[in-house]
Amino acid sequence: MMKHFYTLQTILIALMLSGCNGDKSNIQESNPQETEQAPSEETDLPSAGSDGVGSSSISPVPNRDIRRLSIRALQTSLEQVTGVIWLEDGMSGFERFSATLGVPDYSQSIAEDLGPGMMFYKQLMNAASYSCEQMVLNDLDLDISQRKLLNNISEESNDTTAVQSAIATALVRFHGEEENLPLEGPLVSKWYGLWSNVHNVQSEDSDETEANLMAWQLMCEAMILSPNFYTY
Repeated sequence: MMKHFYTLQTILIALMLSGCNGDKSNIQESNPQETEQAPSEETDLPSAGSDGVGSSSISPVPNRDIRRLSIRALQTSLEQVTGVIWLEDGMSGFERFSATLGVPDYSQSIAEDLGPGMMFYKQLMNAASYSCEQMVLNDLDLDISQRKLLNNISEESNDTTAVQSAIATALVRFHGEEENLPLEGPLVSKWYGLWSNVHNVQSEDSDETEANLMAWQLMCEAMILSPNFYTY
């Protein structure tokens, strides 16, 4: 079991400072009155001449508010992405904590609570911590070309280009980003900055390999805690 020297609270602060959460930082319930806009004069099509065709206008497509995944969808996504089933005392954490996660029990509630509340986030942190630690351990038993997180990189390496390449692959896996992200682009650079900051703190008290692994584990947790993972 790897020890957390770098707290999750620090990760969240780093996420906010680095802007890794992208455009999904605010989750709001849909409100048609706020999203609908009246057509502007510029969108009105000109009236036809003598051909009998009347004038018309084009209404802009309303923006869709960001929504949180249901617990079942979140569980499926987490297990597919990490290859790990989150367990608490031998049973699925999603089932054990279903009440605090807002899953309806059909006796006192019939609709799932999809709000991003504190209890939801607390359990998501637990799920991310368990899943990412096990994901790293599983990767160590695989060839580097088959790894899900340390993709094509040795646990002993902190080479900048190799780390950035593995991060770009992880962003495709965790957040559905486009493939072949530029390694020097802003998105990969932000996540590499987080990885590097965590690694540098760990390396003060650990050897290089342990520092590398902790950086990968906590970056994995940060990717799961990002709204880009649990919203759509």
